[in-house]
Amino acid sequence: MGTVSERLSWLPNRTRDNYYHTLTRLEEPAMPSSVNLGEKLEAFISEAVKTGRYGSRSEVLREGVRLVQEREALMARTMAEIQKGIDSAERGDLHDLDEVADRLRKKYQAMAAKRDAA
Repeated sequence: MGTVSERLSWLPNRTRDNYYHTLTRLEEPAMPSSVNLGEKLEAFISEAVKTGRYGSRSEVLREGVRLVQEREALMARTMAEIQKGIDSAERGDLHDLDEVADRLRKKYQAMAAKRDAA
């Protein structure tokens, strides 16, 4: 799996720095946890176990953490793509908005004409 730095090496520097701290904290050794979730979340968890959807409270919490991990991974990929765009713009790899809009307008007009002709 590699170190956090190795796993983030594909990201641009600015994005990598933003996520390094979060990921290193996730690698801390597991330790017993005690959390106060509040009445609403406690009730939700209890109901999920009671209905048989989940086998235990821990299972519900693990699923929640997995979902947060997926969301964070998606955010990291999104931030990397945004950074690519920023880097591209900084290099001057830009297209005139009017030209792009005109090209798209013509494309979709041609598609509509083809659809209407069918």
